[in-house]
Amino acid sequence: MHPMSYLLSLDPRSFAIVKIVLDKLLIGGIVAIAAYFGAKTLDRHRTRNALSLELNKRRTESIAHAWELLGRYEIAVVRVGTALKWHREDPDPDSQADQLHDKRNAAQDAQFESISALRVVRYWMGPEVSEHLNAYHQAITSLFMALEENRANRDESQAIQDARSRVNSVFDNLNPAETLAKMSARI
Repeated sequence: MHPMSYLLSLDPRSFAIVKIVLDKLLIGGIVAIAAYFGAKTLDRHRTRNALSLELNKRRTESIAHAWELLGRYEIAVVRVGTALKWHREDPDPDSQADQLHDKRNAAQDAQFESISALRVVRYWMGPEVSEHLNAYHQAITSLFMALEENRANRDESQAIQDARSRVNSVFDNLNPAETLAKMSARI
């Protein structure tokens, strides 16, 4: 017996019951399909948010790491400047030579660490932050070079003063909070 002929042979009340059951099954199927696709969309949104949060966390950590190394580099260069000043003022310059040598080596090590860190984290920082930190690094390096070139002089040269003011100027123009806010808005 054909299913259609069976349905047509039912009395009106039984036919209405079958019709209601089929209607409810069809509506349930549509709701199930909609719930499935809604859950998939929500899952994709959650995954994208989790990825965005993780990227933002890594960017923030990499920028903090680069700032830390740049800070160490600047401190090491300032210590070289202080050791040079003591070296110049000491009547027996050989007594300060070892300390000056150690400070210069520490500054060079800090310089190499900060260069490598800036190269490694360039991907995470984006071009704007990378340019800011590179400018800061270059300003510190110019101060270090001016200190090295002026090592034998008794007085501080104009080049050292200019380099110090450049470091201060670049640092004052950096705004890490604003830069992080811009980066977060792009994610």
